[in-house]
Amino acid sequence: MTCKLNSDSIIFTIKYNSEGVLLTPFLIFNIFKKIIMMESVLVLNFDYTPLNITSIQRGVVLVYKGKAEIVREHENPLSNGLKNFVRPLVIRLLSYINFFRTKNNPNRSKIYKRDNHTCVYCGSTKNLTLDHVIPRSRGGTNEWTNLVTSCFNCNLKKGNRTPEEAKMVLSHKPYKPDYVSAYFQYDKILEGI
Repeated sequence: MTCKLNSDSIIFTIKYNSEGVLLTPFLIFNIFKKIIMMESVLVLNFDYTPLNITSIQRGVVLVYKGKAEIVREHENPLSNGLKNFVRPLVIRLLSYINFFRTKNNPNRSKIYKRDNHTCVYCGSTKNLTLDHVIPRSRGGTNEWTNLVTSCFNCNLKKGNRTPEEAKMVLSHKPYKPDYVSAYFQYDKILEGI
């Protein structure tokens, strides 16, 4: 069996292995499944609000079962050698899904993600910690607007002072991200549009 993966399409060709035994379609399907699981599809609710990012396999299944429609498709189709399939980038569900958003409380991974895993003082990406802009000893709280990503050295240098007192400049002002940007990063999915 040979598997050719390029930017245009995914093509599978069945061949006999060295012992002359034909490889089973089940094995081919599993390999195909692993390759297409690497890509993602943005799922929109009926009213075009973002719900989730799912695998391309799940996106194709939703479309072909008639539960979703393709809003944006990739220019290169999925191909298994027998048939070409549309490669969705963004799909919209055909029925509205009620869901409850959880509170968007800050935690370490969300703060790192918001600050792009870089220190807001020096731009370093090593030895990252959380820093309170207004120190906790001075009434600073654990809120989105008071927490930033900092490297250990800048955090140590700032100490129990505000950035102005320590003569340190923030690269950007801390903010509370909206629901979509806090939980989904679909910029890479929409890159090809």
